[in-house]
Amino acid sequence: MKRLLCKGDLTRHDAVEFSLFLALEILIFAPMRVENLASLRLDLHIRLPRPKDGETVILLPRHSVKNAEQLQYLLPAETTAFIRSYVERVKPLLETTPSPFLFPGRPGHPKRSDTLSKQLSQRVWTHLGLEYSPHLQRHLTAKMNVDVRPGDYETARRLLGHRSHDTTYRSYEGMETESAARLHDDLIRSKRRHLLPPEGPALTAPSGPGAGHRRTRKI
Repeated sequence: MKRLLCKGDLTRHDAVEFSLFLALEILIFAPMRVENLASLRLDLHIRLPRPKDGETVILLPRHSVKNAEQLQYLLPAETTAFIRSYVERVKPLLETTPSPFLFPGRPGHPKRSDTLSKQLSQRVWTHLGLEYSPHLQRHLTAKMNVDVRPGDYETARRLLGHRSHDTTYRSYEGMETESAARLHDDLIRSKRRHLLPPEGPALTAPSGPGAGHRRTRKI
């Protein structure tokens, strides 16, 4: 995205590329469903910070989410800067009339979610050679979180917007087994370092006449 912003005059092709990179950037921090991503509105869902270098808040009300669970995400300052640049320089190239939608489609409508999903998959394949989908991003989010904090399904549940803890547990239970074993290994090693005395200098065999022979005393 920084490379595109360094260009003097952006083309519509540049604008499309930037919009897709921005969509991927948002999904990394806000793993919402692609339907919600495509329909994001600047006047309803996105709160840009004041001052300009703060965090952006994305707030999705219950009625707009599949499971009727309100979702809230924070985007870091760097992503906020990308959004501001996109709105000011890039987005006007994608629309014939001003639109409140972050990713505009035909006049008065957002980009179709299936179109956005397909474009994102194609761009990731083109640039990285990896199969990708917005739904896969949600799985990656859960996997990364339970890897770092085995058993912490609540964080993943809130990020993904699952209504039930059981839904998250059934979907991702077992993913963190290796990470849990690694944490346990680290715990044991730490305890050993604190409980066992430090190793002293290596013992050397006695030398000289009679070395190694036990003396006996006559009674």
